[in-house]
Amino acid sequence: GAPDVRERRREDRDEGVSAGTPDERLAAMRRALAAVADRSLRAWRRFGFVFVVTVAAALFFSTAATRVGLVNHEAIAAAKGGVDGLVTAAAATYASRGIRVNALAPGLVRSELTRRLVENPATLHASEWMHPLGRVGEGDDIAGMAAFLVDRQASWITGQVIAVDGGLSSIKLAPPADRISKTRA
Repeated sequence: GAPDVRERRREDRDEGVSAGTPDERLAAMRRALAAVADRSLRAWRRFGFVFVVTVAAALFFSTAATRVGLVNHEAIAAAKGGVDGLVTAAAATYASRGIRVNALAPGLVRSELTRRLVENPATLHASEWMHPLGRVGEGDDIAGMAAFLVDRQASWITGQVIAVDGGLSSIKLAPPADRISKTRA
């Protein structure tokens, strides 16, 4: 059977939310979710419903591209725009059951998926320029906020799509002097 949920919580708390690598933290979250899902399924089969005693949290991932127009991001912006709508609707639906629903909307984050972009010096430089904090994100930038949102410390946060994007979606920088044309008004 699945590990006891209380024991898993105790182990995760003892290790600390930020302990280990991002992969280890993800594995810990997966184990905890599997344990909760297993217990919930057993309760549903036995009683026909699941009663949540503690505050639960669902976390989705969107993108900064839903908030700011980015060239060649039509498909991802459309798909993740659906996630944004899901978050607000599901938060309204499940709030009375104590289930919080939120999403993170990262900018470009260094990962295996983005390796080709960040390993290309020209693309990396352009991406760093687009992010007001002057760099692309790292997995830990996202993991820290994700861990917070599923923690009890965030028990008053629901229905939010939170940008973790180095300012990409909310701050417009002045272009470098060499990009400013005197003919533009």
